[in-house]
Amino acid sequence: MKVLVAGASGLMGSALVIHLLAQGHQVVALARRPDALARHPRLRCIAADPTTWSTPAHWHAALRGVDAVLNAAGIFRETARQRFQALHVDMPCALMQAGVRRMVQLSALGAARDAATAYWRSKGMGDHALRASKLDWLIAIGAPPSVTTT
Repeated sequence: MKVLVAGASGLMGSALVIHLLAQGHQVVALARRPDALARHPRLRCIAADPTTWSTPAHWHAALRGVDAVLNAAGIFRETARQRFQALHVDMPCALMQAGVRRMVQLSALGAARDAATAYWRSKGMGDHALRASKLDWLIAIGAPPSVTTT
C-alpha cells in the first residue's frame, strides 16, 4: 500500500513512517524537516510546511497513486507562523477535498470542539469535518508506537 504521512518528521509521524516502511509499505512523507527522516528506498520525501497547504490544489501531485493518508501533522503551541486553525482544521479539510479516499487522523492529546483549550478545539473541528466527510476514515488518539533499539 502507498501511504502519505502528513507531519512525517514530527513526534508521532516519524515513528509511524518507520513502522509503515518496516511493514513493507511505500511511504510519501510530507514534512517540514525531511532531513530528520531516515532514507529508505520506499520513502519519498516532500519538504513542505503543511500549514500552507490549505487548498485541494496543494495536495493533487502529492496524492498521485496514494491509497491512504495518515495525518499526523499537529502542533501543541501556536507561533506566529504555526496556527492551530491552519494546521488542525484548514489543512485536513483541503486534504479531504483533494481526492483522497482513505484517511487516518491522529491526535496526540485528544480533541473536542467544545474543549477548554484552543488545541483541543481545533483538533475537534478537524475531526468533526472528517466524520462528516464521505471518506473511509479513522480517528486515533494516543501516543506514538514505541520504537525500541537493540
